[in-house]
Amino acid sequence: MAAIMQEHGPDAGPYRFQERRGLADDTVVLVDPGLDGEGALVSRLRERGVVLHLYTDVLRALTRLGAGDVDMLVLSAGLGTELLVMVVAAARDELDIPVVVAHGAGEADSIGPAILAGARPLLTRPYAAEAVVAALHEVRPVPPPPPVVRVGPLLVDPSAFDVHLHGHGLDLSTLEFALLHELAARADHVVPHDSLRRTLAPDSADPESVLVAAVSRLRRKLELYEVGRAVHTVRGVGYRLDSAVIARAVEPSAKS
Repeated sequence: MAAIMQEHGPDAGPYRFQERRGLADDTVVLVDPGLDGEGALVSRLRERGVVLHLYTDVLRALTRLGAGDVDMLVLSAGLGTELLVMVVAAARDELDIPVVVAHGAGEADSIGPAILAGARPLLTRPYAAEAVVAALHEVRPVPPPPPVVRVGPLLVDPSAFDVHLHGHGLDLSTLEFALLHELAARADHVVPHDSLRRTLAPDSADPESVLVAAVSRLRRKLELYEVGRAVHTVRGVGYRLDSAVIARAVEPSAKS
């Protein structure tokens, strides 16, 4: 497996590949008027990549829902049937947010109207982090991993952060990997400077320097296979990965 090294130093751009893969933190809003001492639940979910927002007040929760980026709404049966149905309808019909109802002992019969309104009875109280994660995956399945990109003997696997050329792993930094993936995904087409700068260094004070340095390092590593020229500069426009040059890569074992 290729080693993907963490980028450091002034040229390191904040490339957030996990977010581009759909693996960014999930956000859950939980509304329960009887919340008490749920800090441990918040911490356990945070360790699992889930950000939990807790509310005892429905109006404040609805304000948070309106801000967007909410993957699941959890409503306690303790809100009462009428309020449950109203919030479920608003979340599903107006905001298109999946809703889960959490019930405790003796409350199963009271959540029927909320289920008919579109909520799903996937949680029980007291809350457990594992159950919340399982419910989240059920209402919003994990997206499939991004496809492996192949350009002749070059293989770029974004799910595994893995790069192989003629079956040999390339040791790339995170920026170099990001650059190669962007170019390989659009092989033989020019990828504009602006697009690469936004991808590799969106917050950098000097994104052009970050890009130029990453291109230079990537070329040096590809030159180990005598294909450094595969990353072609299109002056004033961007960069292009030449598949015909990649196809001529020489395996290290084949060198005299």
